[in-house]
Amino acid sequence: MDQSNKRQLAKVFKLNNNEWEEHGTGVFKQFINGNCVHIEITSEGKSIIKVIMGEGDAFEKQNDRVVQIQGKSFENEYALSFIDKTLCSTLCNALLQVKARKVSDSDIEKLECNETNIFQLRDLAYKAMSTRNPSELLSKINPKEIAQGLVQISKTINESTSKEFMTCVFIFVKALLFISDNQLMEELYKLSVLKSLFVILSYDPLFLSNNRPNFLEEFYSCINNMKEVIEQTETLTQLIEYSFALVYFRDVVIARFSDETVCAPITLRIDILNKKILIETINNKSIEKLLELYDSSLNQMKRGICITVKKMCNHLLLFTLPLREEYAKSMIDQGLIKIIKKGLLDDNKSFCLEALNSLFQCSTSIGLLLIKDEILQLIAKTILTSSTSFYYGAFQILIDILDVTDGNVTFEREMINTMIPSVIDILIQPLNDTSPIQLTNYNSYISHISSLVYHLSCSTAISVKPYIIQCGIFNKILQKLPTLTHSSQASVLQSLRNIIRLNNQDYTTQLLDAGMIEIVKEMIPSMSGMTLPIACEIIDSFKNRMSILPLSSSSSVPTPEVTNGVQDLAQLSLPSPLKRPVDIENTMKMMEIDSPSKRRVMTPIFSQ
Repeated sequence: MDQSNKRQLAKVFKLNNNEWEEHGTGVFKQFINGNCVHIEITSEGKSIIKVIMGEGDAFEKQNDRVVQIQGKSFENEYALSFIDKTLCSTLCNALLQVKARKVSDSDIEKLECNETNIFQLRDLAYKAMSTRNPSELLSKINPKEIAQGLVQISKTINESTSKEFMTCVFIFVKALLFISDNQLMEELYKLSVLKSLFVILSYDPLFLSNNRPNFLEEFYSCINNMKEVIEQTETLTQLIEYSFALVYFRDVVIARFSDETVCAPITLRIDILNKKILIETINNKSIEKLLELYDSSLNQMKRGICITVKKMCNHLLLFTLPLREEYAKSMIDQGLIKIIKKGLLDDNKSFCLEALNSLFQCSTSIGLLLIKDEILQLIAKTILTSSTSFYYGAFQILIDILDVTDGNVTFEREMINTMIPSVIDILIQPLNDTSPIQLTNYNSYISHISSLVYHLSCSTAISVKPYIIQCGIFNKILQKLPTLTHSSQASVLQSLRNIIRLNNQDYTTQLLDAGMIEIVKEMIPSMSGMTLPIACEIIDSFKNRMSILPLSSSSSVPTPEVTNGVQDLAQLSLPSPLKRPVDIENTMKMMEIDSPSKRRVMTPIFSQ
């Protein structure tokens, strides 16, 4: 094919099920006959497309080389892509000459969101959702018009409205929620529009007509039941109503069919509102007002105060770290810790515990204020009189505090000085045989305190090891171990195994002196589930041991640390027979070396 014929080439695309399919490539020809343009593209003598276009037909020039055509005389819509842009321009001029209609974005037919167009809008919304192309809908109607239309529709529908129409509106709204477009979300999630959606989505076709929920009435009922604990500003009242409307919409109205695509933009708006609510609450000095009310309030009101405090503390975590600390300090200055202390002594302790968890996450500076106010001791005392569900959250706070490593030396010092002896002394009281304390769940308690002791054992603070050894906590736990349920035994054994893995000679010595191996061996015949493999692992770690330190899993030859010279050597259980006599002189010299990295029994001396 010569160069001139190549420039005549055009590629044909045919629209099939909303997808463009390549239909062929050939030589383009056109001519005008009367009031019509004859268009033909052929390849090797065969016609790829042969159509006639005239007045009333339409074309859209996509760019310099592509034009879409649609006519009454042919069923499909085609797109022609030219190598030579001159041919594209010539065809467009010819079509204009025979009075074909040129379509542009501004010529697209606009639709209103009303009862007449709702079926067409439903189809467009479904197409926009399935193709992930919002313009399929929003090119015909803008988001604001959609929102206004939904408000009007919600005012006219009732039980007598046809089922077909209501199903159509429901599907339209449902499809809208899955369309990812910021402008559309901004309009749909306004408070006035949300209330309209409550009405429309009550007409879910899956609901029986005699058992249909009325989401709008239920929403107002919930709002009315949210009695104001303290007098609020008008701004705060509006923010709370709006935030609750979004939460209710996400968690109740659309929960049965929504996914992360739908929930994410709603949650983002809730977070923004909750930040505004917290700032307004602090400026309104609400904490001071809540504190004044607490002692004179009935139990239900106290519960409401504690829930409010919990939510406020949770909202702190929405801010960046510097702002968290700033707002937390403002709340503490207004009396936050005093309310929490009162709540921990009432039936609302779980709400106050969650509030404390959020406060400790604000910063170590805030944590230090809480520790100095003896919050940790109060948590420990509350654990002793609480239910099993409280154990997990309370012990987890204590463990998380032990694991904080952000370099705040003052915090770490105060935390350790509070944990030992004050907090641990309180917590080990029920482990004493003569203790009058009656725990609600002894098995769960022993499991949790064992985990706490392991995390405490990981601390490098100088005062920790002497305290653990002196208080005899290992012995107390081991004494209770055989009396526990299988699941609690597994949890406790896991903590003991983790302590052994620390390779701390003092801790291991005390565990062995307390009879750990003997106790575990006696329990093995009655063990099952996960308990048995953990118990076997503990016993195997001391099998054929040469010292009180467990065998390393990476080596079959133990290299224990020698601390007492010949006396320790005499206590070692050496393999026999020896391959050659022990070189006592060299051994003594080696043991006299002070460097901790060299004070080890060298295997070659005994095994060459």
